[in-house]
Amino acid sequence: MPISYSPEDRAFLEGKLENLPKFNSRIVRIFLSSTFTDTKLERDIILKELYPHFRSFCESLKLEFQLVDMRWGIKDDARSDHSTEKLCLREIRNCVQYSAGPNFVVFLCDKYGYDPIRTEIPKFDYMSMETVARNSGIDFSSVTKLYKLDENNLEKGTGMYIPLKIPQVIPDFESRSPEKKAVAEKEWDTLFNEVQKTLKLLAHRKFQGEQAHYYEKSVTEAEVQCAFVDKDSQKNKDSCILFTRKLKDVNHFANGNAAMTNFLDFDWFPDGSKRQNLSKQKLLESLKTKAKGIIEPQNHFDYEIDCLATGIDSSHPEHKAYLDQFKNDFTESVKRLILRQAEISRKQKAAFERNPVLSEVVQHAHFCNNCLKTYFPRPDIEKRIFDTLKNFSNNVPIVIFGDSGSGKTSIISSVIKTLRENFNYTAICIYRFLGTTAATAQISTVLKSIVSQIRDLFPAVRIPEQALDDFAWLSENFGNVLEDVSKNVRQEVVIILDSVDELLVNDGAHKFIWLPKMLPEKVQIILTVDRLDINRCLDTLTLSLNRKDNMSNFIFVPPMPIDMGEKIVETRLQVACRKLQTEQQKYLLDSFRVTGSPLYLKLALEEALTWHSFTKLREINLARSTAEIIEQFLKKLETKYGSILVKKALSYLVAAKFGLSETELEDILSLDNDVLNELYQYWAPPDPNMVRIPPVAWSRVKNDLADQLVERQVDRTNVLAFLHKQFPGNIRENWATV
Repeated sequence: MPISYSPEDRAFLEGKLENLPKFNSRIVRIFLSSTFTDTKLERDIILKELYPHFRSFCESLKLEFQLVDMRWGIKDDARSDHSTEKLCLREIRNCVQYSAGPNFVVFLCDKYGYDPIRTEIPKFDYMSMETVARNSGIDFSSVTKLYKLDENNLEKGTGMYIPLKIPQVIPDFESRSPEKKAVAEKEWDTLFNEVQKTLKLLAHRKFQGEQAHYYEKSVTEAEVQCAFVDKDSQKNKDSCILFTRKLKDVNHFANGNAAMTNFLDFDWFPDGSKRQNLSKQKLLESLKTKAKGIIEPQNHFDYEIDCLATGIDSSHPEHKAYLDQFKNDFTESVKRLILRQAEISRKQKAAFERNPVLSEVVQHAHFCNNCLKTYFPRPDIEKRIFDTLKNFSNNVPIVIFGDSGSGKTSIISSVIKTLRENFNYTAICIYRFLGTTAATAQISTVLKSIVSQIRDLFPAVRIPEQALDDFAWLSENFGNVLEDVSKNVRQEVVIILDSVDELLVNDGAHKFIWLPKMLPEKVQIILTVDRLDINRCLDTLTLSLNRKDNMSNFIFVPPMPIDMGEKIVETRLQVACRKLQTEQQKYLLDSFRVTGSPLYLKLALEEALTWHSFTKLREINLARSTAEIIEQFLKKLETKYGSILVKKALSYLVAAKFGLSETELEDILSLDNDVLNELYQYWAPPDPNMVRIPPVAWSRVKNDLADQLVERQVDRTNVLAFLHKQFPGNIRENWATV
């Protein structure tokens, strides 16, 4: 029976893309933030005892549970290029964006924590501090040794000083010789301390407030600011939990007690002596005050216990009672936030189960909007499509074809977005991106979905209920259904099927027997197809639809012209607050000119965004074809994160028919001994009784893939799959034996 829709929901069925309902995430992903050495017992309780409990608890609610603990999972390359803090902040943003319910838990105790090398120093700051150093007789040589001006970085307008990678300054830092590496480590520690001391001193002499504080801020404070303290993040405070713990009289144990280095901040000197850093204590108290003032009272737990000579001892009665209380508080507070979200998910599930057509349409609408995020208009092609579309006397389906990577899906997404406007908001657009959902994998379910949508939109079009599950009836009568639409509807109706070559071969999908060869008045169908697909769909469509006297229904998507490529580069650089040196930009555009492929340009441009102004052309090597630049991109991931991890993760993702959820992928990788052996050559697992890949291991790969992945829903589970089919093709071809 046709379903009655609200005006807003009906607008989505008619083709509206704005203000879409969001699919509530079913992943509970929590970032654990703290200084490491003083919260080992608490973190171990969470990982060894509570993590398994919460996985089971979330499974009972049809949710997935993930825990991000940055103590493990980061290779030395993150230290070498000073990217650890950026990785942490990116993980927090991922948790905030994707987690259902709680997303951030922080421990603030008696240690302010590690303050890293600043990865960016604005040119004005650097020159100002350099001037103060020169006028005051302060040695600035350690800073000039480590930092170099990158004029391609325009975030502050005039360039940014960035630290060189450690091996660029100290070559033996990556030496395979243990003796040379040990010497290099000491050399780096000395340089690090000199740079930190110099920058803090000069910043406090030259700047005030946040500008000065930037040069002494700890990673923990940066994490807390990112999660719920900064103005833009305070809306997330309801999903954060704060634990504060005070060791009474801890300062009395500071001197002469080696164990206290785990619980307090110290400055270390070349002779091996140490002194408590009291300025960091002030920074810690300020951070606690800020956090307590923002976090919801029911999400804040405060403890005060006696300090022992060893700090905390789980066998001590008072400390054991504290740890038991902490365990209970953590469990109850996290459960409360999860249950709150579970109720929201339950209501959404019920709504979509009552209306599977709307659920399917919204999924494709989200996919369409994702495609448009990085799309640069092709007005010449779009104009030809609309000119052909408006000529409804041309009653033959329109076929848009081009090479893989030419931008067909993005172009058709733009057509979907602007179609209603081009028809004075009277036209109705029914569209499917084939192969992106379970219901669009084969032609039988595609026709069922489209005809169901027609039935719900146009009650006057009579469709027998039992016919929806009868493919023979749907295939034979699809044209008749469209005839009824033409007779009973005043508006134009456009049906768009993107990537018909992605349909499974079942039921003669690629023979196109189901496709009406002639269309009734006010109804049009648009298909997109790869020019060189192995099933030769274009050849079949040409034979069945092409008329010698009229070729206008076949529209070719040519390579992108170089002038459009230049505009895309300029726009992308502007958005990223970056520029390229003249010779760098020329090299990029010359490389793009060879292919004219939008996908090639997208990948090449993302690589170019990593170039510094001092990066020489001899250090750059862009591949010369789309297939080769995909392979180059994947090779870079292998080098960066480990060949086995990357190959296995992406191969599993490609092997899955409709994609995998992140939890499913992490579970599979955690059962793969080759992956575990590669990862655990760097550090031991926190719990030897529960050996899993650290979530950050896959998350870093996912972050670098960025726009190449798309998230969609299958059986109400968010799964990951590749946006561009060239990636799965390349992975299957090159990693077939993985």
